[in-house]
Amino acid sequence: MRAIVVDDEPIMLNSFTRLSSGIQDLQVVGQFQIPEDALSYALENPVDLAFLDVKMPGMNGIELAGKLREHKPDILIVFISAYDEYIRDSNRIGGDYYIVKPYKTETLEIAMEKIRLLARRQKKTYNNKQEIQIS
Repeated sequence: MRAIVVDDEPIMLNSFTRLSSGIQDLQVVGQFQIPEDALSYALENPVDLAFLDVKMPGMNGIELAGKLREHKPDILIVFISAYDEYIRDSNRIGGDYYIVKPYKTETLEIAMEKIRLLARRQKKTYNNKQEIQIS
């Protein structure tokens, strides 16, 4: 799945890249510190999945998810936050998964298992380097 990662902290972007590097079916196609840049990229490029920090200056992750879903209703959304208090907001906009920081590779692998299952149930197809189709 082609994924974008949005977090205002560069350390967290680097950590995500390191921890997710060996996860099957996950291809990070963009990392962004500024939510508006991520939105622009997603509107112009194929993106299947978005990992979004919730608490960011300016547009927060919940708002960004809403805008992404406006234009790409099938995009899968995973929130990553140090605060579990935003789970209710995540549910309100139809977030697909919620990860609480700090997390490990195993946490991301579990999230991807859930995302693959959701994509399969929704009969979504996605492409990565091997052109995998879920059916």
